[in-house]
Amino acid sequence: MSDYVFQSKLAPYMESLIRLKRSQSVRIEKYFSALKLFDLYLYKEDAGVEDLSSAFFAKWRSMCIGNKETTIYEKYRVIIQLCRHINDLGTKCYIPKLPKNGTDSYIPFIYTREQIQAIFQAADDYCPKHYEKKRNHFAMPAILRLLYSSGPRISEVCGLKVCDVDLQRGLITLRKTKNREERILVLSPSMLDVLKQYQRQKSKTPMGKAETADSPFFINPIGGKYDKKIVYNWFRIILNAAGIPHRGRRDGPRLHDLRHTFAVHSLEQRVSTGADIHNILPHLAAYLGHKTMQSTETYVRLTQENYPEVLKQAISSDKIIQNINLPKFDGDEW
Repeated sequence: MSDYVFQSKLAPYMESLIRLKRSQSVRIEKYFSALKLFDLYLYKEDAGVEDLSSAFFAKWRSMCIGNKETTIYEKYRVIIQLCRHINDLGTKCYIPKLPKNGTDSYIPFIYTREQIQAIFQAADDYCPKHYEKKRNHFAMPAILRLLYSSGPRISEVCGLKVCDVDLQRGLITLRKTKNREERILVLSPSMLDVLKQYQRQKSKTPMGKAETADSPFFINPIGGKYDKKIVYNWFRIILNAAGIPHRGRRDGPRLHDLRHTFAVHSLEQRVSTGADIHNILPHLAAYLGHKTMQSTETYVRLTQENYPEVLKQAISSDKIIQNINLPKFDGDEW
């Protein structure tokens, strides 16, 4: 770590942000590097909080000669957090808008409560016609509710085995995770009821009756493990039935956005009860299986910049996911 000492008028705020990141066990090298460069520019311009504006940041960006778009993007990420931190400490501060990354400009689609309800209703009501009848994916309502209520990745859900789902204690063990580290999901009462209902329906099928501890928990119409591409395809059908337009591959909304929405709505719920968002983030990061805090902070940053109204609305996910009505099946349909 450099021995550099912040010297601009924003030095106390920069030092405070660094202390906060250290307390959250965040690697601060990237923060320190970006803040050092910004501090030098502020010192040269003799600028303080009151001088920060759209024009000021436009001038600062013009000085970043030779920097790649991704480099500028990362600098902005840190400086935006600094500006928000200044606001959190009680001093009004202008917050610049995050520029496009260049390599990944996708902005997560955050579903509203009404859209979530529409998705679940469409999943409950959807009934394949004619020759598709025997291939009714009756696991889909439960899968979508799990993605929204607990925030796992679809690959983690598809990889669940019967032995991973403890319906007695309301726990799910995720073993095949992106970062190869096991983690536990604690199910809400209504989500637990959904999975119990799904299990009862599944047990009426030949595949359900023959399952073992190593069998897939969510079974496809022929009793095997779900391929995430199949879930993607079905989700597009359900989106259309729910009246939510798909804007294209790079624009979404995507199935993975249910995970983003879980994170945003979870933050909103905790903040609405008076919890400090900085204290919530480490817990949410662990629950989501993020290796670093930066990934979790992205949810907050993108939400505040593009969906500021979301964190102002009270949303109860436990009320949304209940009232599932799975289709009735008997052995003849299989």
